[in-house]
Order: sequence, then C-alpha cells, then structure tokens
Amino acid sequence: MSDLLEAVAPVGPPLPQGLPAETALGWVLALERSDATPALTLSPREEALRAEYTQYPHRLREWSWGRFALKTLAAKVLGLRPGDVEVLRRESGAPELHVGGKPSPLFASLSHTRRYAVAAVGATRVGVDVADDEDGARLPRIAKRVMSAGEAEGCGAFRTVRHQAGVWAIKEAVLKLREGGVFDPGARSVRVESLTRARVADASAAVWLMRLPHGAVALAGEANEQPRRDAEQAWIRSVARDGAALLSRPAVGDCAHVAPWRQRVHELPPGVRLSRCTACGGRLRVERLPGAPYPALPEPLELSLEAQRALVARALKRAADDAFVETD
Repeated sequence: MSDLLEAVAPVGPPLPQGLPAETALGWVLALERSDATPALTLSPREEALRAEYTQYPHRLREWSWGRFALKTLAAKVLGLRPGDVEVLRRESGAPELHVGGKPSPLFASLSHTRRYAVAAVGATRVGVDVADDEDGARLPRIAKRVMSAGEAEGCGAFRTVRHQAGVWAIKEAVLKLREGGVFDPGARSVRVESLTRARVADASAAVWLMRLPHGAVALAGEANEQPRRDAEQAWIRSVARDGAALLSRPAVGDCAHVAPWRQRVHELPPGVRLSRCTACGGRLRVERLPGAPYPALPEPLELSLEAQRALVARALKRAADDAFVETD
C-alpha cells in the first residue's frame, strides 16, 4: 500500500500558479505559458538585451516569459509596478534586478520550459529551476551522465516521472545557485539524497521541492545564510505590506534641501526612521536606525512618488504635528 501511495502522491507541496509563494529560501512565482508573447514595459537597457532574440521567435518568447515572471514577482515583493523593475544580466548570465537605475539588494533566478515560466527572488543568493514531467521522463536514459553511483537508488529517482522531474529540477537549481551549468561543473556534481524531504549531499545548499500540475519546481539557497535571510525577508515583507517600496531609489519627488527634516517612527517596522523635508515636503527618506535588528544599509532609501503617497496616507496623514521632532 505504501508503494501505491508513493506512486500516486505528488513529490513536494503544491505551488499555486500565478500567485507569489514565500518559502524559507525566498519568493517563487510560477506562470503557465501560452503561445503568445507577454507584453513587457522595458527600459532602454532591457530593450538592448531583447534585441539579441528578435530574429529567433521561440527564444524571444522564452526570454519574454522569464522576464515577465521575474518582473511580476519582484514588483509584488517590493510593492512596485513591474515596469519599475529592470532585469539585466550578470557576467555569469544570471539575471540581476535593478530598481531606480541601481542594483537591487535582492538576488534573482528564473527558469522556463515549454509549459511554465518560474522566477525566484531572495534576500540571499537563490537558484530556481522548473522541469516538466515529460522532460523528467528522459532521466533514466541519461542517468549515467548526470547521476553518481547509487544516487538514483538512494533517492528513489525512478519511481515516477514526478520523481524524475524533481531530481532534474533540484540539480539545476543548485547549479544555478553556484552559477554553474549542466556541462561545467555538471549535473553529477550535485548529488540528490532525498526527495521526500528535499536534500542534497552538499550541506551548504538548502533546497525546497514543489509541484506544479505537470512539473516540478526546485528552489536552492545557501544553508548557512538562514538567520540573515529570515531577518531580511521579515523586513521586506513588513515594508511591502505597508505599501512602501523601500528598496527603490528613483530620483523622483526629490528636492534641493538638505535640512531640516522632521522625523517620526509610526506604523513602521521597529528600528525604522521616516524623515520628511519640512521646507517643501517633497522628499521622504526611510533609514534603518543604528542597532536595529536588520543588516545596516550603506545609504538612505528614497521612495518613489507613488510609494510616498501610500506611505503618507498610512503613516503621516493621521499624525498630529507634535508627534514630529526636528532633527539635524
């Protein structure tokens, strides 16, 4: 009976399609692809990247679906619009998020198949991969090239196509985490030890395995970064919930005044300082206070005009004037 249940049971918890899902390693979004190319709002730098694929319609659709998923997810996490997020390319080929013309502190990864486009973002480095069940079915034929001795038997890789897709997704996700590939250092360098509770032999890599209706999604992250990741994700989550996109740095709503500022900490996460220019009210700053339970930031974070309005409406409009104090 247990073998029968294992054969029909999904490998990993279900991942809702079209909705951002938060895990201990970061956020994930899975979209089911169509034959159409999704509409994107692209910056000039992104348009230059897109131009590399215009002669290859199939590759262009893949590129567009991946960027559409990643822009949508990053915007949801940061409280922005998808068009406010740039997806550029690192030297390794991995995606890099930019907001307001500057690199975002968030790390990103994406993957696509014939069926799905999947994106992931995290406060620390992440790698994500999606494998269709029909692609997983070829794993037994290439096992000698991509699996080490005893690996398939140890993790039950060949029980069903769902298990096979899960193995392939985990290997690819860990390779992306390390910014490697299936040829160098190769899929054999990642040994899958368990699918029941996803685990690889490399103890420095943590993995999550999730299921789509016709595929597997694996998310990989640095195991030793969990405490910092938890703090960062709590920070991002609380900020986005208040409608303030603190990780954006666009030069909008700015002013030429340096001082004075009026400050208060109100309906914001602990250790956060909100400042507003008293000369014109045209700029807001949010800073993490020294000693706050979050990693220090190198510079104040300036809010977009849309985020300013949302934050003012929620945090400042109901406040009395005597709740502010003058600062240097």
